[in-house]
Amino acid sequence: PKPPYSYIALITMAIRDSAGGRLTLAEINEYLMGKFPFFRGSYTGWRNSVRHNLSLNDCFVKVLRDPSRPWGKDNYWMLNPNSEYTFADGVFRRRRYRLS
Repeated sequence: PKPPYSYIALITMAIRDSAGGRLTLAEINEYLMGKFPFFRGSYTGWRNSVRHNLSLNDCFVKVLRDPSRPWGKDNYWMLNPNSEYTFADGVFRRRRYRLS
């Protein structure tokens, strides 16, 4: 089954569990495959979801691995300290939306 976490929460878990507080996209994917069986299956569309969330959410910051090659791949991703997605309480589960 799919983990009960948003992609933002999953990526945050991976980065927080890293030694240096930053990971490449490939390292984030490896973390998810190692921790959750869902990501080891035949479905690979989740990889696009991870990449999409990294690029579009301001809670993640791209750090160039080589500043002389800003177009290069394998840049690092870190958590934005000014983001509202801090998960300070350690609760990564998705909030259920209530119908009014």
